[in-house]
Amino acid sequence: VTNQPLKPETGRQYEAGVRYQPTDSKSKYSAAIFDLRRKNYITYDGSFMPKQTGEISVRGLELEATTELMPRMNLTASYAYTPRAIVTASSRESEIGKQATAVPRNRLSVWADYRFSNGVKVGLGARFNGSTHGDAEVVAPAKVPSYTLVDAMIGYDIDRWTLALNLRNLTNKTYIASCAYGYCYYGSQRTAVATATYRW
Repeated sequence: VTNQPLKPETGRQYEAGVRYQPTDSKSKYSAAIFDLRRKNYITYDGSFMPKQTGEISVRGLELEATTELMPRMNLTASYAYTPRAIVTASSRESEIGKQATAVPRNRLSVWADYRFSNGVKVGLGARFNGSTHGDAEVVAPAKVPSYTLVDAMIGYDIDRWTLALNLRNLTNKTYIASCAYGYCYYGSQRTAVATATYRW
């Protein structure tokens, strides 16, 4: 509308937490509460013209634990609780005061890996994403179902090199990631990423 480039999106975040590591232990535990505000993101009015008027207020809690279950076997678990993710400003008045799309109230992930004495390392984990709200434009927003994805990894250490193959969404599960502005979007299919890391 103005023929001027849009400004960068900004954010403000406050966070407070505690971290604990027991004496003579490799285990670590942390907890944090956060209050963040996303500002200046793009929203679209009824004519689908972009306007830099979006703002969202998010508050929640994050928990994480890392522990060595047995020699050479590690477990990491994290949980995020986000009871508030409210649209506080938008070029669409009907969105204001509603829960932001694609922000679940509950998220949980668990990951375990084991390193064999010959340098081979394997890992397996799962990610749970709670249900979310769909398009805030409709009177009764569509509920996007929760989903759980499985990830895996296999790696090998040789001298200063670490070779690894990471697989996300191992079972190639089909799921809906989010719904907004009258459309729903599938999540990522199975992906494989191979890496080679050299330590100086």
